Amino acid sequence: MKNSKSQTKLKEHKLTGKKLIPPFASLEMTPSSWIDNRMPEMLWAVLLANRFPRKEILKRFSKVIDIACDVTNAQTADWRTKPLVVTLSGMTSLKDLDKQRIMQAIVQDDEAKQALVPMLFFDNLPDKKHWESILKLTPTSKDVYHLWGDLGLQDNLNSKSMRTVV
Repeated sequence: MKNSKSQTKLKEHKLTGKKLIPPFASLEMTPSSWIDNRMPEMLWAVLLANRFPRKEILKRFSKVIDIACDVTNAQTADWRTKPLVVTLSGMTSLKDLDKQRIMQAIVQDDEAKQALVPMLFFDNLPDKKHWESILKLTPTSKDVYHLWGDLGLQDNLNSKSMRTVV
């Protein structure tokens, strides 16, 4: 017998003409490329996930989520229609105190700061001045190697053109 949670009942489907549409198919979703669209917005999470063991990073992410939920619950009702997304761009729309709370949860200690410093290579990093003030570090050429490795691009570092950049 199959798990009832993995199936929907026939009455939950919607009849459109001669087609029976399951509930999940009726959701309005737009395909999005992880590497092109989502990863740049979640760069902080990618860099931390590559630095810490799974158990540790899950604790860290849990703390960020708890604060993000707290910030969301403190907002007006219309804010809840647009869930708080802890993306780099999403954080820019927060009040300074809320933004500070989330960023401090992300940057908990020196090891996290070191993992996140490669973000500062990007001139168009949303809220770059705020990140600089929290990280209090300057990226070095060594951080380029960490960044490219964390993004899975380390093979590109072997090219002659890339070696001249670093």
